Amino acid sequence: SSSKKSLKPRYSRFTQQELPACKPILTPALIMATFIVVGVAFIPIGLHHLSASDDVVEIVDRYDDACVPAEIPD
Repeated sequence: SSSKKSLKPRYSRFTQQELPACKPILTPALIMATFIVVGVAFIPIGLHHLSASDDVVEIVDRYDDACVPAEIPD
C-alpha cells in the first residue's frame, strides 16, 4: 500500500531553466544606432509637449483674504 504520489514537479526545460537565452552582441555601432533611433522617435513627442505647454493658462485666485478672520492682525 505504498501508492504515494510523487511531489516532484514534472520535468520541463522551462522549470529547469534550460531555455536558450538571447545574447545580443553589443557593438558601439549598434549602441549609437539605437540611441539615434530613440532620439529621432522622441524628439517629435518632446516638441509636441513643448508646444502644448505654451497654451497653458495659469489661473491665480487669492484666498488668503477670504479665509483669515478680520480680527487676526497681520
